[in-house]
Amino acid sequence: MRNRSLLSVVVALVFGLAATLALAGGGGPEVITIPAKKGTVTFHHWKHQQRAKNCGVCHHYKGPDGKRVIDEKGEHAQKCDTCHNKSFPNKHYNKPMKVFHKRCKGCHKKNHVAHGTSCHFCHKKK
Repeated sequence: MRNRSLLSVVVALVFGLAATLALAGGGGPEVITIPAKKGTVTFHHWKHQQRAKNCGVCHHYKGPDGKRVIDEKGEHAQKCDTCHNKSFPNKHYNKPMKVFHKRCKGCHKKNHVAHGTSCHFCHKKK
């Protein structure tokens, strides 16, 4: 009986650790590197996931046609340029760069990230 209780505790700890690691690491790549004319942007994806705690903060759930793009856990998220490209109906969002600038700079302003809206904060020349 005692071994069964110990086994239950170990199994619970393993599942708890797995859940914690899943939240800490999140989905998608740890770091995303985006080449840009003004300098490469290194986006720390997992770090932002930990802070946001909700994929919908960055990845929207519905596309321009109103259909669901990803679920609440962020699964099935696609690269931004899958939709945000020349064929996107709204010219203000027809390039990933336009979306990044609006969403990223807006969030950094709202959360008072020091120097978070200057070009050099994200764009690094090599």
